[in-house]
Amino acid sequence: MKILEAKNITKMFPGVIALDSVDVAFEPGEIHAIIGENGAGKSTLIKCLTGVYEPEEGEVMISGENAMKNKALFDKVAYVPQEIDLFGYMSVAENLFIPYEKSGIKGTVNQKELEKRAIPILEKFSIPVKPNELVKDISISSQQLLQIARATVHEDYDVLKRLPKISDSENELLFQKSGCSLTAENTMKASDGIYYLKRGSVCKIDGFSILLIGGSTTGPGYKKNHPDIWQKDEDLSKEDEKRVLKSLQENNYTFDLILTHTVPECMVKAWFPDKDLSVTNKILEHVWHSISYQHWLFGHFHDDEDYPERMHCLYNDVMLLEALKDGGIRAERRKL
Repeated sequence: MKILEAKNITKMFPGVIALDSVDVAFEPGEIHAIIGENGAGKSTLIKCLTGVYEPEEGEVMISGENAMKNKALFDKVAYVPQEIDLFGYMSVAENLFIPYEKSGIKGTVNQKELEKRAIPILEKFSIPVKPNELVKDISISSQQLLQIARATVHEDYDVLKRLPKISDSENELLFQKSGCSLTAENTMKASDGIYYLKRGSVCKIDGFSILLIGGSTTGPGYKKNHPDIWQKDEDLSKEDEKRVLKSLQENNYTFDLILTHTVPECMVKAWFPDKDLSVTNKILEHVWHSISYQHWLFGHFHDDEDYPERMHCLYNDVMLLEALKDGGIRAERRKL
């Protein structure tokens, strides 16, 4: 049974259609990620699903009932915003269980009992704080995790909605605590439709064996002119390189797809001679000479072109690979 469902949701603001006939459904136990550019309607959709906004058209169904006709059903949906929404001069334990009636606490609140009850919850989410600490004195990342933990202790909530804004390591911790785990291929399933993969890892999706190698380089001029946005860890590290070599050996140097950010050194020289070379390009050169593959997809160069050796640069296009399922060697593009 669908625990939460939106049917034909349309939400408008002056001069803007934020959501246009959106349908989405969630089953119990699933984790989903809603991704899009600024202004795409992510927050608007979440606020419609939680009853903050009322759509002009459509229905929101919660546990099979129409929440537009019974607004009390929205109490079953927890919403954790990316902004901190805690009481700084109250303790961790107090923030964790507020409002007390939703946490099953009735009558006079015993502070010691409250703190005792908070300990296993803080341990479950690996929040490194004491229950009697003031929230204003703990780290931002701990405050964010505390907000998520707070939503899980409220008795009414069947659905948790979260807009994340924390670091990769903290997100990884959160996913592990949510029941997701790393596979033998270093693949972390971050949701029921999105995979988080380490550089040099191998994943199998829809029967395809895919080698993923991120990493690139930023030229010295760009670093100088844009010191605030270039990434210091762009090049593959020694650890990444070891993972790549291990993946090659474990998969007999044979893959269906190669997915990288940039391309081997010889191809940069031939196709993009004005571009800077990096350690990553040299590692990819070794990979290219060592493996067998059907298609190699890459980006970095802000281009949409097909190149020799079944290599495809993607920028605005998407690549359709259904033909490969039948042993074909043709990949088709589709313009967005």
